[in-house]
Amino acid sequence: MKGSYCVLLFFVVCLLAGLFSYEKIYLKKKTYGYYKETISKENNNNTNQNQIEQETMVTSLEVLTEQNPEQEQKKEEKKVFLTFDDGPSEITETILDTLKQYDIKATFFMIGEQITEDKEELVKKMVEQGHEIGVHTYTHEKDEIYASAQAYIEDVVKTSKRIEEVIGKKPVYYRFPWGSVNNYICSFRKEIIDTLAASGYQYIDWNVSGEDSVGCPSIQMIYSNIKRDYNKYNEPVVLMHDSQSNQMTAEALSDIIKLFQDAGYEFGSIGERSKPYQWCREES
Repeated sequence: MKGSYCVLLFFVVCLLAGLFSYEKIYLKKKTYGYYKETISKENNNNTNQNQIEQETMVTSLEVLTEQNPEQEQKKEEKKVFLTFDDGPSEITETILDTLKQYDIKATFFMIGEQITEDKEELVKKMVEQGHEIGVHTYTHEKDEIYASAQAYIEDVVKTSKRIEEVIGKKPVYYRFPWGSVNNYICSFRKEIIDTLAASGYQYIDWNVSGEDSVGCPSIQMIYSNIKRDYNKYNEPVVLMHDSQSNQMTAEALSDIIKLFQDAGYEFGSIGERSKPYQWCREES
């Protein structure tokens, strides 16, 4: 009887071990397409999520899909790309002063209607200091810009023209409000990306976020959010914001820069990255 019990126990242990190994191997084989399809199904069933839910969802997608090939390549060079959305604003000057203090180049994704006449010199100053200017949106009103593929494309072009009027150069990068995977564009995302690509525009997402547009984060919270994820990547693209309500971001910037410097990172504008960072890039 005791022998039979031991044999049964051994069989159960082997079965559980086999299931664990199979699950581990199976999960490793899941591709970006699997996760994209899963997220797409979730989008179709949840079209009324608010902004915070979307940011949580796209962050989850990034964690699932960005099994970063850079980590496997073991590159020696590490370079970080600081990006700021939603400017220009009253805090832009402070951000520029800090970047200049450390001789760092960054990328600013602009809101077109905020490039008022009194902000034109500030935008020109960004270019003079070597920063990259990109398109974010003209109004940041989701019901307007995401009403259709054509509505969003027109919004990008309108913002691009406003930027070009000021700096004399067409921007080539744009960033979707709430990222390239969001509930508003799930049915026409590819149309937008393909159409804008044909006109010379590339979209840029992020893999590290200060989460500085969610609630009222403190300086320490913004810093901690970046510190949590930055060293997973040799080429982190850091999302921060440059709106009037992001004073804490401006105040945290110096410590954030020192964090990357101490870890041996160089800094660059987004055009210097080895390739655009995009959640929705198709698998080859």
